[in-house]
Amino acid sequence: MTEIVLDQTGDINGQELYRISRTYALPPFVKEASSNDVVGAEQMEQHLYASPRGKYYPCHTAAATYVSTLFFLDKRANWDAYSAKAIEKRLDDFAEYHGISERMHQLKQAFTKSGQAPEVTLTDDDYALVLDGERHYPLRNGQEVKAAAVWLQKYHKELPFTLRQPMAERMLQKAAQFGAGLGDGLDDFLEKQAGHGACDSPSVARFLFERSVLYKQAGYLDYAIKVAEMAKTVAKISASHDSDALVKLAGLIDQCDRETHIEGKFPALTPPEDVFFIITEKAASAMLAQHVHTMSGNIYKRADFNSASLDGIRDVMGEDFAEAISAGGLYVSEEKLAEVLPTLPRGDAELFDQLLQSMGIFPVAKEAATKSGGFNNEELLVLAGAHKPLLR
Repeated sequence: MTEIVLDQTGDINGQELYRISRTYALPPFVKEASSNDVVGAEQMEQHLYASPRGKYYPCHTAAATYVSTLFFLDKRANWDAYSAKAIEKRLDDFAEYHGISERMHQLKQAFTKSGQAPEVTLTDDDYALVLDGERHYPLRNGQEVKAAAVWLQKYHKELPFTLRQPMAERMLQKAAQFGAGLGDGLDDFLEKQAGHGACDSPSVARFLFERSVLYKQAGYLDYAIKVAEMAKTVAKISASHDSDALVKLAGLIDQCDRETHIEGKFPALTPPEDVFFIITEKAASAMLAQHVHTMSGNIYKRADFNSASLDGIRDVMGEDFAEAISAGGLYVSEEKLAEVLPTLPRGDAELFDQLLQSMGIFPVAKEAATKSGGFNNEELLVLAGAHKPLLR
């Protein structure tokens, strides 16, 4: 998932500043400032930020303070009330120190009057729903994106999947654009509604077979036969489906559900998106962060490295290797080993596999060796079985 951009330090390509500046023109002293004047150096001290703990909103110059205030006003919805108040107070103090308090006052007044880009600049893409030429639920800032997501979560059962899927897609894009944190519940909900996920073929086939039985029980034999035939076809596929195929299939099953009215007869009905996209992008990212894929094809849980013996590694792999993956030469560093292990040539990786197994550390999944060192859908689904909480 896209990293949340809260200020200019995270706006790597300048897209956010460009977007905001289209509505709130930058004064000359900001336009003429250098990148360091606006963003600051990498190792700048904490007291030079309006949010010292996270090092957000640099205020080491007048230009940085102005741009930080601009970002803060635009991203304020991402902060709790207490933090927002503290950040605004420090921004005001820095503005006074740099002699730009009046400019800050004018900027806040302009923000109070609008709070978003002028209506005339909006397109259909700036709305969650465009139906029969009418626009509904604007997505002009983080607050509006979250409000639209809450509405969709509440009423999604009343909308066909083919309609809510592009809505969710648009909300996720806007949330990333504005750096809006929606919260774990909404993020996962939107990812599934947008079809951002994966599922193995056996699970898809089983879901379709079960659905065909429900259609038959509801008296719709023709629907039951067609879906059962789809289930047989899917069951013959060994690889997991790509997202596009699953999105189309989810839309088709949702349409069948509505035409057969089975939700009223089976209240505990599981929607297709909750099965087809069970491995969301967020869950996949979390699993990637928690596991290491070696060139020998093994997948290890990073946390298991904490029980590895540094002396044992030193005896087999040598002093230089042990030093590279240790914390002060005292014990194995999980983080360092996770960085080094995927870079080992296959022969060394296989030797290290044997060493780990002698220490009681075994891979959680085994796949053919790959050059990419990444995970495919099948591997993610294997890992998902060991990490159920990630999928709820």
